[in-house]
Amino acid sequence: MSFLKTWAWTGILAACGASWVSAEGPVVPPPPPAAESLDCEIEVEVPDVAYLIVDGTTDSTRGAKRKVRVRKDAKKATCTIVANWSEAGQDRRIERTVRLDKPGKVVISLDDLTAAEQRLFDLTNQARANSGLPALRFDPRLCRAARLHSADMARYNSMSHYLNGRSHQHRTAEAGYPSGMVAENICYSQYNPEAAINTWLNSSGHRANMLSYSYFDLGVGIAYSSNGAPYYTQVFGR
Repeated sequence: MSFLKTWAWTGILAACGASWVSAEGPVVPPPPPAAESLDCEIEVEVPDVAYLIVDGTTDSTRGAKRKVRVRKDAKKATCTIVANWSEAGQDRRIERTVRLDKPGKVVISLDDLTAAEQRLFDLTNQARANSGLPALRFDPRLCRAARLHSADMARYNSMSHYLNGRSHQHRTAEAGYPSGMVAENICYSQYNPEAAINTWLNSSGHRANMLSYSYFDLGVGIAYSSNGAPYYTQVFGR
C-alpha cells in the first residue's frame, strides 16, 4: 500500500473515532495496583522465659515484648499463639486464639491458667452456682501457691497438705496472700478436672470447703508426675 493510501485510511479511522497506534511507539500497560500485604503483624507480651509457638512453628524472637508475623490466608480467619515455659519442673503452656482481621495485642503472664486449670476454676464456681452460692474471685497469689504445691506433690509422688515442712498457710503467705484464713483441697490421678471436682463434691470435708460462704478468693493448680499422674490443688481464701 502506498504512503498516500495509508494516510487516507488513517484519517478515515480517526474521523470515525477509532484509536490507532504508531508503529514507532509500543503500548505501555498501566502499572498494576499495589498488592495488599500478605502478612499480619501481632504484638505479643509474654514472660521473658517463654518460647512462642505460632501455628505450630517456634518463633525465634526473645524478650518480654515481641512482634510476630503471620501469613494471611483467605481460608484462615485465626492463628494460634502458644507461650511455653518451665516452672518448678512443670511444663507451662498457655494458648491464645487470635483473629487475623483484628489481631489486637496478646498478653500472657506467669500467673495465667492453663486450659485444664481454667476448667478446674470454672467448674468450682459452677458447683457453687448450682448451690446458690456466689462465684469465687481469681487470685493469682492463691493460684501460685496451689500450682507450686501441685508441682511439689508431683515431684515427690506424695499427696499431702504438709510438704517440705510447710502447710498451706505457709505457702499462701510465701505467695503474698495477706490473710491466714485459707483452706485447701487436693487430690490426684483423676483423669480430668471434671473427675477431680466430682471427687471433692463426694467428700464431706472437701465439699464443705468448696461450698463455703466463708471464702471469697480461689486459686487452682495442676501438675503432673513423671508417669503422667495429675495432682490437683484448690486453695480458698478470704
